[in-house]
This record gives sequence, structure tokens and C-alpha cells, in this order.
Amino acid sequence: MTRFFCALTFLAVGLHSTSIAQDLPSASDLLDKSLEYHDPEGSWYQLNHSLDLLSKRPSGEDRYTTILLSHADGMFGMEMERDGLDIKTSTKDGSCEATVDGRTEYTEEQQEKYRLHCEGIVRWRDYHGYMLGLPMKLKDPGTLLDSQARTDTFMGEDVLALKVTYEESVGADTWYFYLDPETYALVGTRFYKDESKNDGEYITFEGEIEHDGIRLPKVRKWYYNNNDEFLGEDDIVGCKLGNPATWPSARLALFY
Repeated sequence: MTRFFCALTFLAVGLHSTSIAQDLPSASDLLDKSLEYHDPEGSWYQLNHSLDLLSKRPSGEDRYTTILLSHADGMFGMEMERDGLDIKTSTKDGSCEATVDGRTEYTEEQQEKYRLHCEGIVRWRDYHGYMLGLPMKLKDPGTLLDSQARTDTFMGEDVLALKVTYEESVGADTWYFYLDPETYALVGTRFYKDESKNDGEYITFEGEIEHDGIRLPKVRKWYYNNNDEFLGEDDIVGCKLGNPATWPSARLALFY
């Protein structure tokens, strides 16, 4: 599988302090400008996406994961290497499947450890679908975009900021999304469970991949808001995008 890398820029973390400027476009217009940069043809929800992730954590070995997002038929699939095992999971229309080294039978310990139950698979789908699909996911139903765009400082740079909350059925966190003021590219995000406590995390986006006209942030790095502790990173090291009509429909066979 083809693997490619982008040059990364490392910056110092700046203070979080938003302000509303009267001459900024509306938040909706600003989001549209960001979507024009990342997905000018509106292809994210029209194509299938197979993305290879290299994950690194402060403790533990590097991990490879392949994520499949098939928006045309609502399917999610994931293949990962864990503890020398090849684990595949998928979900569609409320049903789930999982295999360990090609077998559909596995221990209860493996089921819990690798989240092979349907609840765990759906959580993986929601997590990866959200993180990999930004900023396109900010148009999803249940997303409450604050009408005011903001100016802010993130990673030592001046940025534009969007504030997002969610309907109760979708999520309870408060998010800020940071955009380059010249290109409107997404450069990072920050979320809080309780903003007054400065809890939650911030995520930097570094580098970029481009394929079929879609630009995705390449490297995501997680840190705690309250002490800047590094939590880990995910690097997109391979990417395939394609028309749904060209893909087979069998779930686990979608990994290739």
C-alpha cells in the first residue's frame, strides 16, 4: 500500500482567548470558505475513503489501522494490527461483524479489549468518521454553529475561530475550530466538557494530503488543555478515494 509523508511544522502553543471582530464574515460564510478549501467539489460524502493511519502514543508500540468510510451505503470498516493479531470490524444498518485472524470466534477478553461488540464498533465509526471528516462534518445535522466568527491565537499563530456545540442527542462538548486566516485551512481544534474548568483537549493538524480534489489534514496530535501534556498522534500514511460504484459490496472484502 502506497505510503507518503508531508513536511511538518512545529509551533509553540499560544494562549486560548477568542474575540469577536465586527469586520469578520459570518461563521456560516467562514465555514463555507473552509469547505471550499478542503472539499471544493463536495466530494467527501459522494466517495468512499480508505485511509491508513499510523498511531503513536507516549507509551506502547506504533499501531497501523485501516479505516473504510463508505458513505454511499452507510458502511464503516476498520482493520487493525494489535498484539500480533489481524482484527477486522464493520458495521452497517445497525448490524456489526468482527473477525480475529480471519475467525469469527474469539474470546470474551479479546471482545472487550479490542471493542469487538457492536457498541464498540459503532463508537469507532463515530470517532473516526468525525475526526477524519473535518471540517466537512460541521455541516452534519445536530451541529450548532455559533453565528459569530472569532479571532484567536493557536499554536503561536493568529487564526480565525468557529465555536460549535451540539444538540443533546449528538454531543455535549463545546468545540472551537481554528482556521488559517489566508487559506481558511483547518489548523487545529479544541474541545471542553466544562470550559470554565479548562478541561478537555486540543488537537493540532499538521501537513496535508490531497487526492481527488479533497484536502485532509495529515497529522493529528492530541494534548490536554490544562497542562499541554502530549497524548498521542495519528498520521494518515496512505489514502485511497474512489467512486462507490467501483467498490464491492461485501463488507470485510472491502479491505484490499
